[in-house]
Amino acid sequence: MNRISENPVTGRKLALAENGDLCVYKDAQWQRLGFNERFAGEFAPCTFQDILYARDDFYAAGTTDDGQAVLYSSLTGELWTPVNLTEQHYWEEKGRLPKGGAVKLFFEPCMDQILLVSAGGDVAILPECPKCVKILHLTDRRVTDAAYEDHRMTFTYDDGDTETFSLATADRIRVSLSYVKEALAKGGELIDVRPQHRRLQEGLIPCTAAVDPEELDDYLRNKDPNTRLFFICSFGTVADQATWHAYRLGFRNARSVGGWHRGLHID
Repeated sequence: MNRISENPVTGRKLALAENGDLCVYKDAQWQRLGFNERFAGEFAPCTFQDILYARDDFYAAGTTDDGQAVLYSSLTGELWTPVNLTEQHYWEEKGRLPKGGAVKLFFEPCMDQILLVSAGGDVAILPECPKCVKILHLTDRRVTDAAYEDHRMTFTYDDGDTETFSLATADRIRVSLSYVKEALAKGGELIDVRPQHRRLQEGLIPCTAAVDPEELDDYLRNKDPNTRLFFICSFGTVADQATWHAYRLGFRNARSVGGWHRGLHID
């Protein structure tokens, strides 16, 4: 067995076999699950790269025959459910998946998050809310192994080189309101990316512009890429996504203010 994970309460065990299949410890012996045969026609055939026990569930990360990372969860290790890996955006119809196949799984206890590393240099961050997947693209080099400790991710590349990233630094896209106020005085823009129905329900925010998320590309199309852009929404998720989207479009000064609420003073 390449790796064994155990539920410390029930003693239930799951193992990753050398051939990329899963095995469960049942009736005092290891039994091959035969994942691809058991779930033929329901899930795409895959080879598993890593397993993990966290949040009272087993997790198994694999790579489909066409090279896409997949993740499944199971209470017992026998019946499996797909875990969402798609980072959803209003402006992308299909959303974004991690690039390349699965490499490694980690559990980040501080924020109760699953971290999935993919071969394409992505880290998929999976909080408890299945709709709030966030994907960090850390490198364009091919990743073959990874290690994680104390908010630091170390990648091993296919040529043997290693590189360490601070996930806090990689994901540091939020800024304080005092910083935003100073930037606005110098020509920055505060953009409300709440959908129209939320703006009507929650009230107006003093800002440069209010842009529906699906119209963000049109709003940014003729902007100077050096413009300081600050995004705000109801809870922070859409503002964070808008920031990353703008960043990938070349707006290196894009930042997120997070979420708005009635106790937040921005004037």
